[in-house]
Amino acid sequence: MSPAAVPITEFLDMDLLSRLPNLELQARFLVEGFMTGLHRSPLRGFNVEFKEYRNYEPGDEPRTIDWKAFARTDRLHVKVREEDTNLTAYIVIDATASMDFKSEHASLTKWIYARSLAAAMLLLLNRQRDAAGLVVYGDGGFDVIGPSRKLSEISRMFGAIDRSADGVSGSLSQTLEDLAAVAKRRSIVFILSDFYEDPEAYDAPLRRLHFGGCEPVFIHMLDPLELDFDFRDPVRLLDLETRNLLPVTPDLMRSRYLKQFEAHRQALARLARTYNGKYEVIRTDQPPYQAMGAYLARRSEAL
Repeated sequence: MSPAAVPITEFLDMDLLSRLPNLELQARFLVEGFMTGLHRSPLRGFNVEFKEYRNYEPGDEPRTIDWKAFARTDRLHVKVREEDTNLTAYIVIDATASMDFKSEHASLTKWIYARSLAAAMLLLLNRQRDAAGLVVYGDGGFDVIGPSRKLSEISRMFGAIDRSADGVSGSLSQTLEDLAAVAKRRSIVFILSDFYEDPEAYDAPLRRLHFGGCEPVFIHMLDPLELDFDFRDPVRLLDLETRNLLPVTPDLMRSRYLKQFEAHRQALARLARTYNGKYEVIRTDQPPYQAMGAYLARRSEAL
């Protein structure tokens, strides 16, 4: 296999990720693996460089024209200000009880996976000189660390993620409502969640975010068992939110479950599109390159 054809997944070993001792190492492992795979895989279309100039357009201030470049190329170019190319993004992490789930098919719980991915995305945003913010919610209420390009603030966000615990009570819809009141305009909001609420609950806060120029990116965190319902024998399932036990006969429920679950996913995807956002499914038995790719794709669109 030629280097150009190496799948990006070859550079992201989830079993190794689960054995790394701290959050920063996990984040660096994910980012380095992703960037290595990005350059050596068939995946294309992501601009990981920084655009410094664009073509002159009628209405641009003459003082912004690079006359030295004009002398060399006989074309008018405008130097792009840093604030015109850099993005602002918030990372929202779901720490509710349902995230504390791992089947035998995955190496990490959804929560451990989500916190590692969140840290990696914060690091990737910082490397791209974009402003990154973090949203944490739970029993203590809504808390946000505002967007920053400072590495010291990224380290502070790592600490906040480390101190956060899964299994707390909380509402993602209420968190988005609170975020809409303080979010900077024209931000991207990455939501790392298993989205176990009625999608209609997200509509009002997403509308408020949309009016503020913000775009949602749903990162749907799912264990493979949730996607495939691959149970062989009758089981009793524990609802991690309510702690209730539910007896299940897989042969009788699989078809119904898969149909309803697909309808739920489609509703989430439609909701994201309604507000000019994106919807990505992330399996916890596979590397999260779709989530990082969604960020870089959006960044390329902005440049």
